[in-house]
Amino acid sequence: MTVYTYHRGTIHFSEEGSRHRGAGTSFLLLHGLGGSRQQWGQVQRALATTSHSIAVDIVGFGESRGRRFHVDAASEELAFFCEAYELERCVLVSHSIGSTVAGLLAARAAPHFTRLILTSGTLFRAARIAQHPGVGVRAPRLGLAVTAQFLTGMVPMPDSLRRLVAHNAMLRTLSLWPFVAHPGRLDPVQLDAALEGAGSCAVLRILLDARMIDYPRIMSSVPQPVDLIWGAKDRLITRSDIDEMRRTANVVREHEIADCGHWPMIEKPTELTALIRIWGRDEEPGDRQGL
Repeated sequence: MTVYTYHRGTIHFSEEGSRHRGAGTSFLLLHGLGGSRQQWGQVQRALATTSHSIAVDIVGFGESRGRRFHVDAASEELAFFCEAYELERCVLVSHSIGSTVAGLLAARAAPHFTRLILTSGTLFRAARIAQHPGVGVRAPRLGLAVTAQFLTGMVPMPDSLRRLVAHNAMLRTLSLWPFVAHPGRLDPVQLDAALEGAGSCAVLRILLDARMIDYPRIMSSVPQPVDLIWGAKDRLITRSDIDEMRRTANVVREHEIADCGHWPMIEKPTELTALIRIWGRDEEPGDRQGL
C-alpha cells in the first residue's frame, strides 16, 4: 500500500506492474459500494505481468474510512491525483456504484483516460430504487437486493469477522448471497484478502445523497468509449439496464460473464482480467459481444 499526501489529505492506493509504466496502457481501478482497493487484488496482480495499474481507496472507504464521502469531492480528488501522479493513456475501470465516481472522473479528467470499463456498473433501475424506495414495491426482488447490499456495505467488517465469513461456508452464504452467484465456491484465502477494508459508514452517506446523484446524467457526460461487463446472475442488472446504457453512453463493447453475480473480480477474476487486458489495448472491436 502506498500513501499519496497532498493539501486535502491522503490517498491510499496499491500499485502493480510499475516496470510497464509508460510502455503501454495503464489502468486505474475503482471499487464499489462498501468495498476497498483490495477487491481488485487478484485482477491487479494478474494485470501486472503486462501492464501498470493502480487501485485506489475512494475517500470514505478502505484506509480512507475516516474521511467524509461525497461523489463530487471523490471525483475531484481523483482528478487531482491523476494530474499529480502523471497518469497518461489510462483506462478507467470501475465496479458497481463506483461507476458514479468514475463517470464524473472520466469527464473531469478526460485527457487522462482513453476509455471507461464499467464492471457491474449499469445500475439505472437500482439507482431509481435508491432514490425512491417505493419503486422497490413494484420490483421486490431488485428492491431486496439493493437493500441488502446497502445494509451489508455500511457495516465496517472487523478482521475477526472477515476471517470467519471467509472460512465458514454457511456464513459466506448468509452474508454474500446479494453479491455472488455461488458463495460456497469462493476460495477462502482469496476472499479473506478481498474483503479487507470492506464496509464503511460512507455507504449511509451515499444512501442519504442518492436523490442528488443523477446517474443517467453522469453516464451521458462520459466523453470516452464505454465498455460493459456484468455477471449473468447479477441481482441488480438486467438487459433493460444494458439497453438503457446503450442509449445513454457511447457503448462499444459488452460482455456477460456466465454463472457470475455482482463481484466478477472475486468470482471470475481470470475471465475479467482477460477482458480488461484485451479491451484496454484500445483495439478496434471485431465483436460487440466481447472476446
